[in-house]
Amino acid sequence: MSTAAAPRTWTPPGAGSAAARLATTLAAAVMLVVATAGPALAHIRASSATNFDSRLTDVPDLDGVRWWLYPGGEYLEVENTSGQPLTVLGYDGEPYLRVGPDGVERNRNSPATYLNEERYADVAVPPRADPEAAPDWERLSDAPRYAWHDHRTHWMAPDPPPVIADDPGTPREVHTWTVPFAYDGRALEISGSLRWEPGPAWWTWLLAGLVLTAPAAAGLRRRGLDALRPAAVVVAVVALVNLVHLRDEVSALPLPALDVAFGIGHNLLFIGAGLAGAALAWRRTSSLLPLGIGAGAVAFHQGLLQVSQLGASQVATVWPPALIRLLVALSIGQALWTAVVLNHARRTQTAPPSAPPAPAAHAAVGAPAEAR
Repeated sequence: MSTAAAPRTWTPPGAGSAAARLATTLAAAVMLVVATAGPALAHIRASSATNFDSRLTDVPDLDGVRWWLYPGGEYLEVENTSGQPLTVLGYDGEPYLRVGPDGVERNRNSPATYLNEERYADVAVPPRADPEAAPDWERLSDAPRYAWHDHRTHWMAPDPPPVIADDPGTPREVHTWTVPFAYDGRALEISGSLRWEPGPAWWTWLLAGLVLTAPAAAGLRRRGLDALRPAAVVVAVVALVNLVHLRDEVSALPLPALDVAFGIGHNLLFIGAGLAGAALAWRRTSSLLPLGIGAGAVAFHQGLLQVSQLGASQVATVWPPALIRLLVALSIGQALWTAVVLNHARRTQTAPPSAPPAPAAHAAVGAPAEAR
């Protein structure tokens, strides 16, 4: 009496070795970036996601002078293409910046020079920084435009004040602010307001992402590596649409060129890992690893690192904020569905049926001797 052998996981000899090598290389590259990119990741788009809305309310009308305020008031920027220099004053009324036809100069003796280097002014101010001292100008740029963290325009703590923490669903004004400057012998100022604007419910976006990436689960009706193809398409599409972030890396915030280059490089690496994993899965190589790495890379960089944008009213982007929230949700959703499909493919990837054994040759019992 014979019993049927249990299904066993099967990998053709030598097949998929190239895919495994590529998957290992992708994994190593992703892990290297994650391990060594601490300073660069500090400038990811999510760092500017907030519910504090800072707005300019009154700006003097000066020919050739323009002001910009970035989401949440994280950066204030001025451009002066007139023939007169403009001097921004620091927190003690001392000259801080000089912007004009000769470019941008910054006063080394202004405490603002050091305080404005960090979002929350978590820096040590050197002893030389004395607002009463004569200005010591250093040249920063030949262009008549400059952006900085002006702490008068944004909330200076990671957490909101108690009145907001107790009732985060109610919009309210936090305070008004002014930034003084001197221009053509006149003392002027710009003014604005800082408001709390509650963001959307984060879970609604995550649910939308799960629904829109659900076609990845179509592979659950198939067996083995054939189950990966629908998920591979979804991973590839989500990776490709995340290319819109390249424009944000360049234009959404006034970051230094090196930070912009890091941002673009990180996006291309993680998106590339997603596309490579999807391509290998579509070819039905014998390894499940590439698709898992690709989906995970997209989910990590474009989803989990940016998850604070799902519930923020202010997002650093040149696109409609709703589009950015949707991309974050899609990046997370595709990885969750892909994990389900990969587990299904692993369980149903069985050995091909083997040919039945040939019957053994033997003499028939009871046959006449002459027939033997």
